[in-house]
Amino acid sequence: MRTRKLPVVILAAGVAVAVGVTIPALADSSQALPIKSVGDVVVDGVHQRVFVSDPVGGKVVSATYDGKVIATSEMKRPGALALSTDSKKLYAVSDPDDGGATEVAQVVALDPSTMAGTDVHYTGVIGTPDLAVVAGKLWFAREDGFGAIDPAVPASSAEVKPVDGGIGRQPRLAFSAAAPNLLAVASSTGLTTYDVSGETVRSIATVATTGEIADIKFSPDGETIATVALGESAVTLRNIANLATKKTLAIEANARAVDIALDGTVAGGSAAAGRPDLHIFSASGVKVRPYDLPASDELQPRTVAWEPNGSRLFAVSKSTDGAYTLRTFTEPRKTMPTLAVTGPATAPRAKLLTLTGTLKSTVPLHTGTPVAVTRLDLTKPAGTVLMTRKIDAGGKFTITDTPSTGGAVTYRLTYRGGPNHAAVTLNKVVQVSRVMPVLTLNQHNKIFNQGVTGTFTAHLGSTYTGRTVEIWADPYGTDQAPRLLKRGTVNSKGDLSASVRLTRNTSVTAKFPGDARYATRIVKSVALVRVNLSLTQSNAYRTAKIDGLNYLHYRIKTPAMFFTSLTPSPNRRASLEIQTYTSGAWRYFDSTLVPAGNATNIFDGSDDIGRKLRIRARYDPPSRSGDAFNYPAATPYMYFIFTR
Repeated sequence: MRTRKLPVVILAAGVAVAVGVTIPALADSSQALPIKSVGDVVVDGVHQRVFVSDPVGGKVVSATYDGKVIATSEMKRPGALALSTDSKKLYAVSDPDDGGATEVAQVVALDPSTMAGTDVHYTGVIGTPDLAVVAGKLWFAREDGFGAIDPAVPASSAEVKPVDGGIGRQPRLAFSAAAPNLLAVASSTGLTTYDVSGETVRSIATVATTGEIADIKFSPDGETIATVALGESAVTLRNIANLATKKTLAIEANARAVDIALDGTVAGGSAAAGRPDLHIFSASGVKVRPYDLPASDELQPRTVAWEPNGSRLFAVSKSTDGAYTLRTFTEPRKTMPTLAVTGPATAPRAKLLTLTGTLKSTVPLHTGTPVAVTRLDLTKPAGTVLMTRKIDAGGKFTITDTPSTGGAVTYRLTYRGGPNHAAVTLNKVVQVSRVMPVLTLNQHNKIFNQGVTGTFTAHLGSTYTGRTVEIWADPYGTDQAPRLLKRGTVNSKGDLSASVRLTRNTSVTAKFPGDARYATRIVKSVALVRVNLSLTQSNAYRTAKIDGLNYLHYRIKTPAMFFTSLTPSPNRRASLEIQTYTSGAWRYFDSTLVPAGNATNIFDGSDDIGRKLRIRARYDPPSRSGDAFNYPAATPYMYFIFTR
């Protein structure tokens, strides 16, 4: 990734690791990109655009700083991108070779503001070489040297600039407007700088490298070259004059991207699963802060870039499901202080409470740095500013308070940040004691007939300020949601009543939400609701007593008919049970399940002349009745006998 550097002065940052919640001046953002791959990324500070080439998708996209794609230019397999020094032209290397007739790579000139094509130049080489804008020309690498294109000449072809011994296959190029005649080349074996101002290309310095360089960048002042190599875990900064190592900055393994900001701040990126993917270093080499991408994302090669004339840092990641995201970091130069607090998790109300806090940073904070303390509680949920504490030389401070309100009390500690430190806030929640109030609800386990209206009364004892109670009803089953019957202030006796028509067993709940000194309390009563169940008969020719019991008498030529009626409900059944009197006791004879609603049941007694029988209907949840919505019910026994 390369950026157009503009002469804007930005203060250097310090160092820290944060605990708590950071409060950036502008929120970091992430936005999905409609691409299938990443070839190169360039940031345009003049138009405030991020350009991304997509070789697989066949396009170059133009996105705003927050990732919104506003324009697209389609071309075959675009790779390297380069921006002219005045940001008036964006150049993209395109490989039109589709596997048929061999075609040479082209350099397509685009208008950065519209992404419209304005010209096409020809490299004379196959593939998609890297591209650089140096000394007013477009430079790209060849195995035998360089090609240089004059962009001022329409549809121009490249001039070959040979280099003794060649420069290897597909090298990386780096350039800087501050060093307009220098071109840095990273090959598979080493790093070389060239003076390209004359008719011939002249080598200035060279150094061997241990690994293949994955990314290379010039510093905006033209004094330093930064590289990361495959398989290594460091950013190497080299002096432009002789390529001697100036600093080595440790990052995570699998280094793959690097960039240097205008003020010398360095960003180094890795493909680091489970570890920070980006590390930021000050110009002096002090580690400022890490960034950890989501676990499903991996930083893409050569996709880290600073905003040329601002503070933002950009990167492109790819998720495990193949989605690409442009990530914008708004305050990467600011260190991350560590804010922590210790103290009790619970505390008695109206008693002195002490909390001990620390605010530390690897870039020291001055003694007396303020930490604001706000208390949030039930009485003032928006918060009350308590105090400002100043840290001592060790970063420590103490908070004392006597909470008058019980419940969850939050002490919000805030360091508002500074020029070189990010803001950070931390919440400490203390559960402050409250008295458990008296709350009762009548009618528990009372049996009601189906369809009646039940009245339930909640009684609330002494409280501080809260006198509101809610009464809720939740009929058994999953097809009906709990519903609020009444919310109101209890009367002078502490009572609040609500009524509900009862069709099922119903859980009735009274809720007191609590106040500053009395805790939340919930009590429950269960109203048991008996279904409407009946059993009637037909065809009995008389009723007469046998052994003191009234028996229905049926003739065998006319079957007995019994009619059941049960309140309907899906899948509900009644059990029709018949017993016979034998050996001095009533014993099982027969049974059947009949559907809810109205049902007719016929009993043929031709084989049971003189047998003493009795019958009843039962609703017996849940095993035999198909549901458990209501309280069990049974009809009285009907005694009957068959005669000739």
